Amino acid sequence: MKILVYVDDRQVTDLTVKRRKLTEFLDFTAISPLIAEALAAAQEFIYVKIDLPTEPMELNQ
Repeated sequence: MKILVYVDDRQVTDLTVKRRKLTEFLDFTAISPLIAEALAAAQEFIYVKIDLPTEPMELNQ
């Protein structure tokens, strides 16, 4: 993501990675038009969502 989204990869504070098989999608009513278009193309794709980080907290809470 360096240069494409962030100036430096060290700006990334949280990272969640999920891999899904198309057969795992049972409810297509809640997907975005962009994901629907990618699924309709029947090719593998990568969807990246950039969001605000979660609030840090102590692990013992």
